Amino acid sequence: MEVKSKRAEGVLKEILDKIDEVELTRTRKRMMLAVKISEAMIKCGYSKEQFAHLMNKDVSIISDWLSGDENFTINTLMDIENILGIKLLNV
Repeated sequence: MEVKSKRAEGVLKEILDKIDEVELTRTRKRMMLAVKISEAMIKCGYSKEQFAHLMNKDVSIISDWLSGDENFTINTLMDIENILGIKLLNV
């Protein structure tokens, strides 16, 4: 997946200028992880509700995951990999 970057302007630039580089990298990676999960759900034909059922989670948890704000446990990432048939961890 190719990600194009644009320069932020205005209020967004002010917010991003206040975030240190480590946190910005973490945020980018969480967002990329959320996109990869979302794309795999679509490819598998799973709605949030179906995926939540398969994961034994509430739909609100799946929404949190897809927002890019979630700090996943290794076990959760492995469960997601198994259900969606994708690789999220490279160990």
